[in-house]
Parts: sequence; C-alpha cells; structure tokens
Amino acid sequence: DGIRDDLVTGVQTCALPIWATLSIAYKPNAYGTSDVTVVVTDAGGLSVTQSFTVTVNAVNDAPALSGDVSALRYEEGNDPVTVASHNFEIVDVDNAELVSASIRVTPVESGDVVSWDSETIPSDVEVATQDIENGVEIVVSGPASKDAYQSFIRSIRYENTSDDPVTGNRELAIVVSDGVATSNALTRTLQVVAQNDAPALSGAVRVVQYEEGDVSVAVVSSNFEVVEDRKSTRLNSSHQI
Repeated sequence: DGIRDDLVTGVQTCALPIWATLSIAYKPNAYGTSDVTVVVTDAGGLSVTQSFTVTVNAVNDAPALSGDVSALRYEEGNDPVTVASHNFEIVDVDNAELVSASIRVTPVESGDVVSWDSETIPSDVEVATQDIENGVEIVVSGPASKDAYQSFIRSIRYENTSDDPVTGNRELAIVVSDGVATSNALTRTLQVVAQNDAPALSGAVRVVQYEEGDVSVAVVSSNFEVVEDRKSTRLNSSHQI
C-alpha cells in the first residue's frame, strides 16, 4: 500500500549460506510500505516462509539551488546585470511548490538599484523590499511552483544610477523555502567599476574685447568651472602668450 514506483520491488532468488543476512535497500527519496515474504528451501525440498512489512517514512528534503556563482561585473553607465545566472535552477525532490524566497544585496551604496519583471510574479505571490543591516532584502512570499520562483529570481537586475558610484563589491545571496526546510544559500560577488567621465565646462559665454595698451582682461567669466567626475575645480593659474 502506498508504495512509490521508485521502491525496489520484485522477486529475488539466490543460494545463501545459513548464516546469511538479508538486507533491503531502497532508492534515494523512496518512501511508502512494502510487504516482504522470505521463503527458505533446503536441499531436500523442505521450505519455511516468513512475511513482514517494511515502512519507509518520508522525510522532507530541503530545496537545492544551483547555478553559476562566478563574480559579476557592473560598469558605470551600462545596462543592468541580472543577479542570477541563466542556468540558475531550483530543485526540490518532494515538493512541487515553494512558499518563500529571500534575495539580499549588501552593502547598498548611493545609486544602487534592484529591479525585476513584474509579469513574472504569480497572482498569489507578494514581493516586498526591506532594509537590513547595511543592505536591502527582497522578500517573496506565497505558494507558487518552483518554475515560477525560478523565473522571478532570474529576472532580478542590478544597476547603479550615480554618475560617481561607490566602487567595490556587493554581495548577493539567494535562498528559498518550501515552508518546512530552507535551501542552501547561493551567493555571488558583484564588482562595481566606475568609468572615467570626460571633463565638462560651464560658465557664461561672452565676447571678450581687448584694445592695444589696455590692462589684461579675463578670457572666461567669473563663474567658469571645469567639472570632472562631478567634482568642480576653478582655474586660477595664468600663462603668458
């Protein structure tokens, strides 16, 4: 009764010495009950029969996450990068659905933005963000298939909208739960790299007039500035021409 297809079943016949021990093995993740009947026959043709029942109780297996965990690279001004790799996968051998997930980014610096595709969120699932120590957490809650959770997590993206981002590493961590057990944490490092921005000039534009014999005149206006990587520097030096 209730025996799963992946239990080892059938009739086995073999010659055994009288001191032999009978062992029964089951395939991984098998559970249920099986009736075992042992018939021992001697050389004279006499037999003895004994039957018993073996019950294998089911144990909830935690979901398992897999995928590429090599470091990601984000360069200032580029398109967002996806947090999870294209081969990110959720495996749960005894549950068709998951009930929650957590995606953490630490630390969070000025201009850091995480986003996702809203169309990948199932109707019964809620997605919220909350501040954690020196970071942010995306909290997903509600029953949905493993594929639905997988699609949502694959859609999560990171970018930095600052013109002068804080460079360095951000650490990413993903876990999911089937409501009883929590998966392993899949972690990746995200490297944020700044680009060299071209200097920009600002100030009033005017026509400068100079007549022979006059004292020197300023070539640029008093509010002329050179802006480089959002840091302003006024020019005060001179050069004889």
